[in-house]
Order: sequence, then C-alpha cells, then structure tokens
Amino acid sequence: MQLVIDVGNTNIVFGLFHHHGLFKKWRFPTRQTLTHDELGGWLCVLFKENRIHRTDILQIVISNVVVSLNSLFHAFFHEYFNSIQPIWITPSLFSKMMSIEYENPQTLGADRIVTAFAAFNLYKSALITVDCGTATTFGVVSSTGIFKGGAIAPGMQLFREALFNTTRLPQIEYDCVPEQVVGQSTKACLESGLILGYVSMIDGMVYRMKQWMKSHQIGSPKIIATGGFSPFLNSISQVIDEIEPDLTLMGLYMIANLPL
Repeated sequence: MQLVIDVGNTNIVFGLFHHHGLFKKWRFPTRQTLTHDELGGWLCVLFKENRIHRTDILQIVISNVVVSLNSLFHAFFHEYFNSIQPIWITPSLFSKMMSIEYENPQTLGADRIVTAFAAFNLYKSALITVDCGTATTFGVVSSTGIFKGGAIAPGMQLFREALFNTTRLPQIEYDCVPEQVVGQSTKACLESGLILGYVSMIDGMVYRMKQWMKSHQIGSPKIIATGGFSPFLNSISQVIDEIEPDLTLMGLYMIANLPL
C-alpha cells in the first residue's frame, strides 16, 4: 500500500492506494497547534477500524504547502513510520515530473504542479486544471506536457467568509444550485452572488485562458476540475469537461511510481 498526504491550508488529506486504486481517503483539519501524536493517534484509530497495519504501508509521498508544519510531519514519520523514507514534493523534483515555464519554479506550490502532472498523465492533451480548494488555482498545460503557468483566486469559502465577516447579512449554505440568477429575497440574492458568481469567475477565467492558449498556439484544452467544491460545478459550469475530485492524490500516487 502507498500512503499519500496532501497538506493544504484548510485540510490535511490522506489517501491510501492499494492495487493501483484509491482505497481510502481521510481528511483532518489543518491547525498550527496540531501535534504529531494527535495526528498519529487519529490515523492509528482509522487504520485499526479498517484492519490496516502500519507495516502494510510500503511508501509515503507528501505534498505540503504549509511550511510551518514540516517539523510536525518529520516527527510524525519518525514516530509512526520509522522504516520508510517519505518522498517530499519539492521544487527539486519538479523537473522530473514535467517541463515548467515559470519565472521562478521555487515559488510554485507543490500541489499545483502535482495536479497538473496528474491531469496530463490521465488525458495526454492540452489542459486547464481548476483546483477548487481554499484558493482556486488554475493551471495551464500545453499539448506537449509543459506547465505554462496559471492563476490564483480566492476559493468559495474565502468568498463566503469575506462577505459575512464584513456585513450583517445572514449566513447561507452552498448546498444547492440557485433556481435563477435574479434573487428575490436576501437569501436568494446571496445564493446567486456567491454560488453563480463564483462559478462565473471560473468560467470567465477559463474562457480568457483558452483565448491566451489559442493566441500562443498551445492547443485546444480539456478543462479538468478538482478539489472539494468541484463536484458542485458539474451542474453549473458551462466550461468544465471532466471532474476529478482526487486529482492531487492521484498525482502523488503517480509520483510514488516514478524512477526518482
């Protein structure tokens, strides 16, 4: 079994791959006060519930964008998986994954390149990836597998928090598609602005990126969405071609099998 870990600003996602497929997926809230024993105890309980032993894990791959938690994970691996040398996704590995045209690859988030790498390996075509997490990140990949760059925008949750932290408007949940774009109540107006407005941002950015790719003769891209909010896009977005909610985990698993 391979254990892959995607450490994001909101959640730490653990994926367990077995027989070339995602066997289990678990989320743990990202906190600066988290200890390695707290994380290890939680994971041990899940392993026991699913009849998994730590010795079943043959390889670990980790992508971490929260640098302050690096020491926590070093302690976690030493305490709970001492016999395994984890693969850390760092800029030094990027060139082994794909060619990158970026001003300073050292500043490129590991999760962004892992997602682009996974998408290209799955579809073998020009791509725009849309990762709907704490931030909404866009990645552009050419038909020859070169990462060209992208864009970073606030995620749905940040949109929501920014609005409600500065106003007295009522809280809403984004668990359904608004019936119409013109709201006729405060609740309906909020749902339209937050949900349809957010998706319109994604559709608009994708349209502009497709025009840029056309002008640079990069290829006609497939649009692949991933991340926690991506399944919700399926019924709203006018540009998304495929939904792959676990694309980053899949990329980490692919990297586990690269000749590094």
